[in-house]
This record gives sequence, C-alpha cells and structure tokens, in this order.
Amino acid sequence: MWATEYHLSSQDQAAAVTIDHAGYIVVGGWINGGGDAILRRYTPSGSLVWSRSISTGTGSPESVMALSSDAVGNIYAVGRQSVASEGRNWFVQKLASDGAVQWTDRTTVSTMAKTFRIASL
Repeated sequence: MWATEYHLSSQDQAAAVTIDHAGYIVVGGWINGGGDAILRRYTPSGSLVWSRSISTGTGSPESVMALSSDAVGNIYAVGRQSVASEGRNWFVQKLASDGAVQWTDRTTVSTMAKTFRIASL
C-alpha cells in the first residue's frame, strides 16, 4: 500500500482515477483552481511515471472529470472547459501509455450538461 500527494494550491483536486491493464494508476483532475487539467501516471508501487497538463488548444480553463484505459494501455480523458464566447465545452482526449496525445475531440454543449463517467474499454 502507498500514498502520494500532489499539491500546488488549496484549490487542486483529483476527480478521476483508472487502473490500466498492467496495474498502472492514472489520476486526473485540475490544479490552480480549475485553470489547468492534469494527468499523472503511477507504477503499481506508487512511483510517478509522468505528469501531463492537458490542453485542447483553446487556452481556456480545463478540468479532467473521468478516465478510462483500454487493453493496450491507451488512456481516455473526458473533461470540460469554460469558454466565455461558447459556454461549456466537453472534450475527449486519447493518450498513449507514455502520455503522448493521440487525438482530441471537443464539442459545445448546454451549460447544464455534466458528465462524470466514461465506459470501461
């Protein structure tokens, strides 16, 4: 058993976790009060493998809300961003097991829309 802490400010939050096919743990959430989405991957014994900020290229505040992984170790992050001219956007981002972004898709939805889960793959 192990524990770790990642703390930049009192407004940081982990909002999602997934365990991949090899037992690695991926944690997602936000830092800086929801201004920056973040993903961190740990070994099964708790050592940090990598840490990535998530950006969809809009420069708007982003948060990871749900995570999943597939049988080959790809990671899928679902999150939201607030864009003043568009309202609330949702994004899905696929990352390889090394944290490299494979693709990003985003859409504008009602400001009341929420999602907090993604299906297991």
